[in-house]
Amino acid sequence: MNDQTHKKGKKYDNEKDRRQGYLAKHRRYNTKRIIKKWHCESCNKTLNLKSKTPHLKSKKHQRNDCQTCSESESKN
Repeated sequence: MNDQTHKKGKKYDNEKDRRQGYLAKHRRYNTKRIIKKWHCESCNKTLNLKSKTPHLKSKKHQRNDCQTCSESESKN
C-alpha cells in the first residue's frame, strides 16, 4: 500500500489504481488550463491572450499602424 490518496481521502490498494487516479487528476487539471488565443489583425499573428498587452505595446506592433490601437489612443 502506498501513501498517495484519492479524492475521497482513501489510500490506493495497488500501483494500477494509483496510476489511474493520477491520470484522472491530471486530466481534470489540464481541462481548467485551456489557453485562449488572440489574433492581431494588423500583424497577422496569433498569440496567447496573456501576451496581448505586451504585444500591443511592442515596437513591432506599432510599426504596423494598427487601426484599432490608433482609434483608442485618439479617444483618450
